[in-house]
Amino acid sequence: MSEQPLLTYTDVSLTRRQTLTLWSDRVGVAGSVLLGHDYQAAFPLKGISPYVQRVAMRDRLFGTFLSLGVISTLVAAVCYQFPGFNLDTTLGQLLLLPPLVSLIVCGCTFKKVAFTQFLSPQGTLLFGVVKGGKEQERYEEVVARLVEEIRRAGEREGEG
Repeated sequence: MSEQPLLTYTDVSLTRRQTLTLWSDRVGVAGSVLLGHDYQAAFPLKGISPYVQRVAMRDRLFGTFLSLGVISTLVAAVCYQFPGFNLDTTLGQLLLLPPLVSLIVCGCTFKKVAFTQFLSPQGTLLFGVVKGGKEQERYEEVVARLVEEIRRAGEREGEG
């Protein structure tokens, strides 16, 4: 195993941070998920398919907070029909908080981001690379280099 990585790439999204490291024989992935866990894995290049899936997707928080916003707006509309629930009261003002927070989160997560999925030869998702963070201008270069190294590893295996 080589000690010096061929490349490293860090992608950041609202809910996760991940660092991908490419060596001559494997890909290492390490990261953390917001309010979740840390993860770390390594995949031999010969165990990764050179055929990738490219998708554009929104952060998973978008759908959650869109639903929360719609439901909380409906609840507030119903509550405002009762006496004592109006914008002049503290309780009435608090009813506006969930829809406003939902609107802000939906605004922050509305934009779709490029995401490349790397699969096993059987089609199981192994890891993904997101176009996000300070290094996002390198995204296409990193994906192309990964695919190139995966193909080379497959060719070397075919020769041996």
